[in-house]
Amino acid sequence: MTRMWMVDPKKMCRSHLLGEHKELHQLVGSLNKNKSINGHLDKGQVEVHNIRKRHKELVKEMKRRGYSHNSPLPKFKSFRAGKINIKENEKELKKRCKNCRTRQNSKITTIIFDVGGVQYFYDHMNAARAMEKETGISAKKIKKVLEGSAKNTKFWRMAELAPLEKEYWKQFSKELNISSVDSKKMSKLWNLIFTPNKPMLKLIKKLRKKYKLAILSNMSQGHKKWLISKGITKPFPKHNIIWSCDVNLRKPNKKIYNLVLKTINSKPEESVFVDDFLRNIKVARKVHECGIVYKDHKKFLNELKKLGVEW
Repeated sequence: MTRMWMVDPKKMCRSHLLGEHKELHQLVGSLNKNKSINGHLDKGQVEVHNIRKRHKELVKEMKRRGYSHNSPLPKFKSFRAGKINIKENEKELKKRCKNCRTRQNSKITTIIFDVGGVQYFYDHMNAARAMEKETGISAKKIKKVLEGSAKNTKFWRMAELAPLEKEYWKQFSKELNISSVDSKKMSKLWNLIFTPNKPMLKLIKKLRKKYKLAILSNMSQGHKKWLISKGITKPFPKHNIIWSCDVNLRKPNKKIYNLVLKTINSKPEESVFVDDFLRNIKVARKVHECGIVYKDHKKFLNELKKLGVEW
């Protein structure tokens, strides 16, 4: 049955979201073939003049959740016709679909924060310059290894998964073709990359009063220890903290997103994940349903408000 729900896409389950998108294409196909849609118009199931607008809304939500979209709407002649009762459609979706009902009734109760790029900004060049003095290797070359952009590098991935600091600094020496380095000294220099995101840290202290908070971060053992010494974990319950180096999993592996939900006992539809990398958010949206890419603090606050988050 061809039907435009016109309900807020965020309140629709995957099946009904993708289903309405497919039916919009079928509707346009009928219009282009001059097939009658009078039956749908009489039943209040379509609004021809809103087809393009609705398609954009559905596609935006699909992309927000990390779904792929490769089917642009074909050209067609639009005209004003049809009237949909959105409130009645919301009731109908609630009645017939458990998943839509859950999405419509759910509220954000849990906020899961990344660390690097969210709670603390980072610049690998700060550490690379200091390491240049210790190793004699150019800061640019060191930076590429530290940030994981060097060709065939394994250091970055190893650092975020290794249980011992010595393991990844041994790999660091190997990739730069230098003698063994002092792991403790190098870890200390690597911590120079961090500067606190003060507005975010202040916000987290406010949010902890109303919401369940958690940390999910790809992080090396050295960085983890330093960040803990700076008090980053204080606003978070002890058991609500997942570091990649402790669980041998890293984002964007889907398993680590499921792990954090299970660990903190939160429902996917009631959680939001905050990260500075879109690739991590895309996977998180498939698990948590809601994710925010953090780049600008004011925009981030607006995104939280849209979700009904208060502080």
